[in-house]
Amino acid sequence: MNVTKEHIEQYLSELHGAVGAGRYQIAPRYKNMDMYIDYIFTEKDARGLLLSLRPEDFSEAVRNAHAGYSQELLYIFGKDIRLLPRFGGGEETVPLYLKLNKVRGPYVFVISMHRQEAPLFYPLKACACGKSSGAGEQLCKEKTSCVGEQFCQEKTSCAGEPYCREKEVLL
Repeated sequence: MNVTKEHIEQYLSELHGAVGAGRYQIAPRYKNMDMYIDYIFTEKDARGLLLSLRPEDFSEAVRNAHAGYSQELLYIFGKDIRLLPRFGGGEETVPLYLKLNKVRGPYVFVISMHRQEAPLFYPLKACACGKSSGAGEQLCKEKTSCVGEQFCQEKTSCAGEPYCREKEVLL
């Protein structure tokens, strides 16, 4: 589903308002609870993560696949954050997957908040070379970050060229 940067900015404004007012809930799913088990990660950290989301973290909007809820749009975001493993080891960068449902009120239901299982595509994020990876705009040609690491996604444009993803570390 195609959405504009302005639409995502409005969505995030409402999301931040709801989270700031405590009108949100994280689904008690095993994958979500693993964040609290595997890392030193608190409810305060989860709230901070939700409040830190920016348009560049947006990946896609999809229809809710559950029967009776197909009118709902679910928004998927990704963010790389630094976390300390709970049972030893040094701090590590953890790529997170967040699936959000903003319902009436607004109230935010965090369906997913866990480690990414596959890389995400970020249509509103600029590549390291400064070009946007968004649909209809020029794609990044270098296919590497400023330190030479490869960072292009497997998703491709309709012309078959790979879209690029900028690496980011937050928290």
